[in-house]
Amino acid sequence: MSDYKEVSVTSWGTRIKNAISGIFIGFLLFLASFYILWWNEGNSVKRIKTLNEGRSLVTPISADQIDPANNKNLVHIAGRAETNQILRDPYFGVAVKALKLKRVVEMYQWQEDKKTKTTSNTGGSQTTETTYSYQKIWSQNAINSGEFKKPQGHENPAMRFQQYSQEAKDIKIGAFQLSKPFTAKINNFTPYHLTEQNYKAINGALKNRFILNGNEYYSGTPDTPQIGDVRIRIEIIEPQEYSAVGQQYEQMLNIYNTKSGKINLIESGYKSADDLFQTAEDENVAQTWLTRFGGLFMMWAGIFLILKPLQVLADVVPIIGSIVGAGASLIAIVLALPLSLLTIALSWIFFRPLIGAAILVVTGFFFFGGFKILKKKAIKEGRVSDQHLSAETSS
Repeated sequence: MSDYKEVSVTSWGTRIKNAISGIFIGFLLFLASFYILWWNEGNSVKRIKTLNEGRSLVTPISADQIDPANNKNLVHIAGRAETNQILRDPYFGVAVKALKLKRVVEMYQWQEDKKTKTTSNTGGSQTTETTYSYQKIWSQNAINSGEFKKPQGHENPAMRFQQYSQEAKDIKIGAFQLSKPFTAKINNFTPYHLTEQNYKAINGALKNRFILNGNEYYSGTPDTPQIGDVRIRIEIIEPQEYSAVGQQYEQMLNIYNTKSGKINLIESGYKSADDLFQTAEDENVAQTWLTRFGGLFMMWAGIFLILKPLQVLADVVPIIGSIVGAGASLIAIVLALPLSLLTIALSWIFFRPLIGAAILVVTGFFFFGGFKILKKKAIKEGRVSDQHLSAETSS
């Protein structure tokens, strides 16, 4: 690992200009957060309704034969996913009956890491020390060393081999052909065990560049990797048991359209219809909460950027600037949290009135509690000031 340091100084005037420009970005983030939060709740409710409707309609059936009576109905099937197609890597000697195959290519490369330390100076200027460190890593993505701060001595060659993937066109569970939306969700790859026979079948021109090293093809010396060395492994999805919920459309399992949304569920192993719907519900909850926190962070960041000029103005004396910055961050979260909850509550009142009303009550407590804390703090500070004033007058 090697380091390169760069030091720069930003004047107080430039910082003020940047902070004022940031107000516009802050307003955009602030407004966008309302839309994100509202959309997220509506999307979550829509998904809940879709899954609830699916639960009430799904019919478990045998995957071994097609019953025309179930055509266009929502069905649950389970069985071994099979294919008759042989998948091949055209260069590296692999031909195997599998649902999917992919070539994973990694190259030993330089990577640049950047760490920044900022110090406020008396007078409002700021000193920024940036340290660029360089280390060697294995990466599936080509790292452009031309964009490094110090490319000299850290040059990466071009990737000589590319990732490759292939998917069987006739994947079936019993008598049912799986449509694309289902096969796209099949991603439980496992390493393919490479043998001497695979190595012998490699494209002739490549044999001089690779050795078989365990379960990988390796270009270079495995014990002492050098920049530009390449290692390649093959991963496949073997025929195995899957469970799925979707629309029986003649001999195909397809997406089912409910009044609220679409259903196409699939997991490896035997899973009941309830299991598949429960997994989908858990994923919806996780995604909803992740987006909620994202919306809250956007709102906090927007308010903080709007207040940022106050911190920069106070940063003429660094310790005062730190206090003002901490206060701006606190004000931002005190405002962002109840406003986010209010947005969520109003959206749920629109989509689900009873739950929305409960959230609105909780939001009221946050508003009331937050302002009460700030009021007590203001009163306490006022009393302390009065005591100091009385003491000075007495003296």
